[in-house]
Amino acid sequence: MLGLLGSPIARERDEEGERELDCRLRRSFQVLAFLAASPGLQAGREELIEAVWPNEGERTIERNFHPTLSHLRRALEGDHRGERGKDRPAPLLFKNGVYRLNPEVTWEIDAIELTRLAEEGRERAAREETEAAADAWKRAWKLYRGPFLQGHYEAWVTARREEYQRLYLDLLRDLGDLYVRLGKNEDAMDAYRTVLVEDPLQERIHLAVMRLYAVQGRRDLVRRQYDNLCRLLLEELGVAPMPQTTRDYHRLMA
Repeated sequence: MLGLLGSPIARERDEEGERELDCRLRRSFQVLAFLAASPGLQAGREELIEAVWPNEGERTIERNFHPTLSHLRRALEGDHRGERGKDRPAPLLFKNGVYRLNPEVTWEIDAIELTRLAEEGRERAAREETEAAADAWKRAWKLYRGPFLQGHYEAWVTARREEYQRLYLDLLRDLGDLYVRLGKNEDAMDAYRTVLVEDPLQERIHLAVMRLYAVQGRRDLVRRQYDNLCRLLLEELGVAPMPQTTRDYHRLMA
């Protein structure tokens, strides 16, 4: 199991239980994470070098590349290299210049599952299967433990982090909208508030929260939410809410 969302987790699970993978070398884990977050769970040598050794000279790369891959291979094989593991597929493959996590091995990768569930939710929603769409998005929500590879700041990590956060916020927004359609206003409020924790400048979400407060008859909370939005926009961007937002606010307060 690879947990790439939030603090990284790398564990092996089999019939004997669960144990941590021995990925003590930071770059060994980065190679594993890069492969796990790449299309097809694979990448070429140059892609790995650009991601994991972006600022190193050729001599340093040549001295460290193969030992790092060897360490990763040993960590993935764990205690299964002997007689007990002779029938197990090799977890890390290399063919035609491409390194790949073996598809014959069962890989549980939260980032991939998040993407799958987000897409499943979109497809279900497009077919008007609203309950099933909400269930898929809710399961995706639970997978997100925090930013992609929290504690890592390499360029490739930053790019992936932005992609997954955008995916996460989009599905939460859509889930909130879907809950409103289903009449589950408390669940919708939870989804919207979670969006605002991650990105407090989303004006559309502030307005959605105001509408839910208005349904409750809580004009005091509608006003407080609008005032909070005005303050955030002024402090962070030096602007006022969009005219349409202000018009909608006054309608809710009427």
